[in-house]
Amino acid sequence: MRNLAAEIETLADAMERPSRTTARSDMLIAECERIAADVRAVVRGPVRSIHPPLWHCGGQATW
Repeated sequence: MRNLAAEIETLADAMERPSRTTARSDMLIAECERIAADVRAVVRGPVRSIHPPLWHCGGQATW
């Protein structure tokens, strides 16, 4: 998830820069689609942690 957050932040920074080229627009669209696919894979994927989510522990990791 950290990698995904970093990629989204990088993409947001790139989108803020002024550019009107078609190639850049196509690149940004492709990057958005790739990140969306990554998000779908994470959301639909198996739970990889044996630890409970923090919201089950009142915001504190008890393990």
